[in-house]
Amino acid sequence: VESATDLIMTRDNVLSIVKDDVTVTATSKSGAPVTLVIGTSQDAKGWIGNAAYTEVIGVEADRTKLKAESHAANGTGMVNPNAQNAVQSGAQPLAEPSSADLVQQLASSDMWFKQASGEGTVSLDLENVPSGRSALAASAAGPGDLTLTLTWKVEQTNTLAIIAFLAACVFA
Repeated sequence: VESATDLIMTRDNVLSIVKDDVTVTATSKSGAPVTLVIGTSQDAKGWIGNAAYTEVIGVEADRTKLKAESHAANGTGMVNPNAQNAVQSGAQPLAEPSSADLVQQLASSDMWFKQASGEGTVSLDLENVPSGRSALAASAAGPGDLTLTLTWKVEQTNTLAIIAFLAACVFA
């Protein structure tokens, strides 16, 4: 999925929609810094707050492309988790953080189970993904730069070859 926004996340249970083991990859087309995190779906939505984001909602029927929908910003942009403390101290919360700020804030949060940050492309291999987990990614280059890829290893047995081998053994 290519994101038209700064942020892209997966809906609850999308990570395990094909199989419980998945590789999640976030790529910046321009090679900019990227952060990819895994957390609960509620934490991901809470962290995004009112900001615009792209949400991966499922997999196409042929299982080669992800389905996604875009959500526009709702209100003043991202909700600053420290807004209450900032208001009490007299500081003004950051209403519209830049893309680079989003990447830095996402990487520095301690609410994630797993996270990876780097230049250009980052990946996380997940095994036995439980229900209620989401991936959240951000690119410092801004809207339209981020691509999220989910890859499941699906083992297929060659049933015809097994039957032919057994039949050859019987005839031999």
